[in-house]
Amino acid sequence: MATHRVFEYLTGSVAYIYGESREITREASQETIAALKEDPENFMRQGYRHSVAGRVDAFIPVTQTRIVTMLRWNSGYPLTTLDRFFDYMDIGTKSANLEIRQIIPVPAFRPVSGRWEVMMELRNALNQGSRKLRAADGEIIFDRNPRSIRFGLNYSFY
Repeated sequence: MATHRVFEYLTGSVAYIYGESREITREASQETIAALKEDPENFMRQGYRHSVAGRVDAFIPVTQTRIVTMLRWNSGYPLTTLDRFFDYMDIGTKSANLEIRQIIPVPAFRPVSGRWEVMMELRNALNQGSRKLRAADGEIIFDRNPRSIRFGLNYSFY
């Protein structure tokens, strides 16, 4: 992994991983969904894959806003993560992701010190990384990182 501070409030990172993961390897067109659910291991194998990820962290001091964008590419369609260290958002698959955190200026209450922030995450914006296993009576979709929007209100202690 390589990280470089471009400006005072802008940092970029690039990570390359060559690691082992589980992946669906063959079609199950003659099997039923019930048979696939009983023994999904029969249609998977362990293999080595490449992963490249880029991340940009920006902080806007005037508004106290933090923005994180992350792009990831994997060779193949791994079902398990290759990169447990760089992947703090637990994304694991090919994807484009965005996280925004905005501090809410609220007077501090003593004796507990902290801050309120609004957060919003857009995960897997391009809806990549899913894999389908077709069966005689339908299909099973494996998706480690479904497209989602998450938001909430946080209180961070310090």
